Amino acid sequence: MNYVYVPYRVNDMDLYAGALVSIKNKKNKVFGQHKLIARGLSEQPLSVVGWRDSLYVLIHGSGRATGVGVDMSHHDGEARHVTGEDFAARLIGLGLRRTTIDLRLWTCWGAGKHGDDDRMGPDGQESEPFAMRVARGLAAGGYVNVTVSSYRKLVNLSVANLDTFKGHKVLQTSEGFARVTANDRVSYKVANFV
Repeated sequence: MNYVYVPYRVNDMDLYAGALVSIKNKKNKVFGQHKLIARGLSEQPLSVVGWRDSLYVLIHGSGRATGVGVDMSHHDGEARHVTGEDFAARLIGLGLRRTTIDLRLWTCWGAGKHGDDDRMGPDGQESEPFAMRVARGLAAGGYVNVTVSSYRKLVNLSVANLDTFKGHKVLQTSEGFARVTANDRVSYKVANFV
């Protein structure tokens, strides 16, 4: 099963997640079904993700600092950086099970940026890509059989592009928009950080 989760209340991501699930399920009647995990209905909503499932997590990335995601859900309008390790702890707290899971972070620059010269994260440490730091945080939490993947480009959250690209996730490039390919994704095995 493929699950989609938006951990922070952000309207554009909520709209995109709902549209992604709808389009994927219309296209894939039997295999490749997607299910949206709702926020707030359970203290541990991620506990539904099981063995060999994929979990797509939508979170804003930071264009200015590597190694962090951005929580844009605060009432004061302030965006707050979230380190990969802190985000891993949040996923664990939300009930992520210790089983074989493919965790895909749908976030801009989640696997770092090409030519990125800002190597310091907001926590003052030399910064590794957000996805790598999430993998390291999961390893510190006792996880082994999780693969964390993300992208080195801007991801696109346009519902219109979901229609245009027939449900395929889209990256933004200097030439325009392009479907995600296996070459665009960078993966980190949590077992390598244990």
